[in-house]
Amino acid sequence: LMEALPAVAAAGAALENLEKKDLDELKAFAKPPALVMATCACVVCLQPTGVKLDENDWGDCKKMLADGGLLGKLKGYPKDAIKPSMISKLNSVKKKNPELTVEKMGTVSKAGKGLFVWVEAIAKYYSVAKNIEPLRIKVKTLEKQGAETDKELKRLNELLERLNGELADLNANFSSANTELTELTEMADLMKKRWPPRRNSSAA
Repeated sequence: LMEALPAVAAAGAALENLEKKDLDELKAFAKPPALVMATCACVVCLQPTGVKLDENDWGDCKKMLADGGLLGKLKGYPKDAIKPSMISKLNSVKKKNPELTVEKMGTVSKAGKGLFVWVEAIAKYYSVAKNIEPLRIKVKTLEKQGAETDKELKRLNELLERLNGELADLNANFSSANTELTELTEMADLMKKRWPPRRNSSAA
């Protein structure tokens, strides 16, 4: 996450010096330079306006640039809602344009450079965040398992306490019964000594 945060900061900083007029300059191109087209295509892939457009069509790129609130939407972009298909398209555009770099874009267009820095920062955030999410899920799973384990442990401890109580009662009852049995046995022996059984007179 700490690796992703600088990417978020870079994305915001890339837009600070851009104004609507800078985007209007890009929109004014009838046939844009290859790097400008590639940069705008990258932005279209991320669907900042919420409208699905064709990244390979300059007309659709211009529709995105014509959105009066585009800069605000870029600044408030829902980066945690990026879909793998968006990044796949983005990577495809970059693969087709190996010359596309922040440095080279800067020699062609200020607005194009700012947009591409934003694209790179968002892509970097996604790259890190996609590794964070499985860890978040794992933590939640472990926490849930831990809660269930604690619940089961509590139940077993309560059961053990109840059984120990029952065992203590049984031991007490056994001890009491054993004492009573001993006393009765001793009393019986004593009575036998005092009153021995009579001999049968008829037999004599």
